[in-house]
Amino acid sequence: MQETIKFRESLEKSIDLKNGLTLELWDKSRSMVGDRWKITVIAQIDVPVEKAFLEPNGNQQENLDDMKMLLGESVRFEKKMERFFIDEKEKDEVTQEIMDSLLESLLPYLSHPWFCKRFIAIEFARAKQKKLLYKQQQEQKEKNGRKV
Repeated sequence: MQETIKFRESLEKSIDLKNGLTLELWDKSRSMVGDRWKITVIAQIDVPVEKAFLEPNGNQQENLDDMKMLLGESVRFEKKMERFFIDEKEKDEVTQEIMDSLLESLLPYLSHPWFCKRFIAIEFARAKQKKLLYKQQQEQKEKNGRKV
């Protein structure tokens, strides 16, 4: 006898922040074994790259164009919290506890006026580093290919 796995995937809350972004809380929980659940709550925000530059001019515009080329129009911030083997009778309560915990810890950070600029700057630096590493790996492969 095969057990049916149950999924919950729903947008539980959408909160407009002071800095113009919208925080979404998603419930992506699923049943595991018997009456046990894996509770998953995801907090996410799509951060438009342009938000990092409220007043683009000259050199900043060029940098904005570079960022958009590497990152796209927006970058997603995501924080996931999970709890495992939760009794089915407790899943709603545990889901609410996780959402409350996420909101308490993330709201001050995500709603801060500098969040967009810092987050995009960090993501841009990561993307540039990945691109550089990829380029170095390709050059190394080409170099090794010539030696054979």
